[in-house]
Amino acid sequence: SRFDCVILPGGFSYGDYLRAGAIARFSPVMEAITEYVNTGGLVI
Repeated sequence: SRFDCVILPGGFSYGDYLRAGAIARFSPVMEAITEYVNTGGLVI
């Protein structure tokens, strides 16, 4: 299947105290997202 963009939700009411962004960096899905971006995909 083909899609037009990937939307990653974010934003924190009280700051990123749990460091969700830093933890997500090591998530297996991030490799696929990086590959998608490198081939011209849009990530919001």
